[in-house]
Amino acid sequence: MYLGYFDEADHTSKNNFTVCGLTAIHVEHAADLSRQIEKIRIVGEFKPEDLLKFSTNSRPVYCSEDNHRQTKDSVISAAVDHGVVFFGYCHFNEDHVAHDSDRNRIY
Repeated sequence: MYLGYFDEADHTSKNNFTVCGLTAIHVEHAADLSRQIEKIRIVGEFKPEDLLKFSTNSRPVYCSEDNHRQTKDSVISAAVDHGVVFFGYCHFNEDHVAHDSDRNRIY
């Protein structure tokens, strides 16, 4: 069995692109990967309440861009070592006068 985590990137009705991703990990590897990510966060000096997102703009104020990048690289390497798979989807949104807020979600 796999665990799946789905997310979209900054969805608004006015974005030109809809970008979504699904990250999947086999349940046998989830606990070990979680422990490893905890260690990586400690080495990267991330506090428990700090977000560790992909966007550099989301990094904690005290965290340098280099430290943020290195921490993310370490997490990605750990994920690869644990057989994590990522499925990405990108859809170009044609211009719509109405900016219908549901147009990105239909995909």
